[in-house]
Amino acid sequence: MTTQSSKLADLNLVLNYLADQPSAKLFAENKTYPLLILAGNSLPPLTEAAGQLVKEGKVEKILLSGGIGHATQFLQKNYQKTGYNFSKELSEAQMNQLFLIEACGLVEEQLLLENTSTNSGENSSFSLTALREIYGVALPKDILLTNDPLLQKRTKATFKFNWQAEASQFENFVPIVPQVKELTEELRFTDSRLNQLWQKDYFWNLVLGEYTRLKDDENGYGSKGKGYIETVGMPAEVTAAFERLLETEKFNLQR
Repeated sequence: MTTQSSKLADLNLVLNYLADQPSAKLFAENKTYPLLILAGNSLPPLTEAAGQLVKEGKVEKILLSGGIGHATQFLQKNYQKTGYNFSKELSEAQMNQLFLIEACGLVEEQLLLENTSTNSGENSSFSLTALREIYGVALPKDILLTNDPLLQKRTKATFKFNWQAEASQFENFVPIVPQVKELTEELRFTDSRLNQLWQKDYFWNLVLGEYTRLKDDENGYGSKGKGYIETVGMPAEVTAAFERLLETEKFNLQR
């Protein structure tokens, strides 16, 4: 029988796996990065964290990737909660650009735009096209990646797969690893910045959809399935936690 405490433990194990936080210190010995790619998502705190890296001199430029997709309406609503009323006609990249300029004090020269992609695969391939137009063949070598932490593991696997002919190396920048403290009608997180940023159904759709995409079988996105991403490993305890959650939560697969 599944209890609330065991379900919470399973969920937090899965969230930690999906966030794919790097174990090493990214900025050891004053390391800096020429570029951070922020993939389209619905979470303004991630945009703010990326902007802070530029202000601190740890990152030179940000490529904002994201057109109008399934996260756009949620990003627009979440910005409204912080007092920024962006037009519904703007792409995710355009909203993030305006926020970084208005709220974080960045300038346009520090921000590159790719504002037509609608999913993680397009974030990856369209970003590569945009950067080739800017940098030519000399693409930045060390690149940070940031996305919704529920999608972070797949984001890196997607970029590594689509950029495998390039010399660029990717590291995840994960400023927030979601951990849920209460499974109530509105999810409550240990980091209060995340409260009410995901609608509950949308949150579960994203989390549980990653099981299908990351599992290395004929239905997944890896080499045994659709061939969209670099194949990733899923530890047995994470697989088991996913499967227990799937027994209690219904979801509709999002792209």
